[in-house]
Amino acid sequence: MKEPGKTVLYWAPRILAFLFAAFISIFALDVFGAGYKFGELLVALFMHMVPTFLVLIAIIAGWKREWISAILLSAWPSSTSSCSALILIGSRSY
Repeated sequence: MKEPGKTVLYWAPRILAFLFAAFISIFALDVFGAGYKFGELLVALFMHMVPTFLVLIAIIAGWKREWISAILLSAWPSSTSSCSALILIGSRSY
């Protein structure tokens, strides 16, 4: 059986990255109050969801190889550098 500390370090970065993706997707909801037509609404919603898609791509790409997520999320603005550090900490290289 795995040690509880190693399990927490393994899952915490993934959960935090998904929570970060959910948090930044909330900002896309302002599109609905702008009064766009349906087609324009879909385009605007897609454009607002691009950062969320990029974070999800980074999570999926690095699910088994954590260093990939760490590199991809390090390219994000400096506010997420702590997230990439957590992903490196949660890797199985210990």
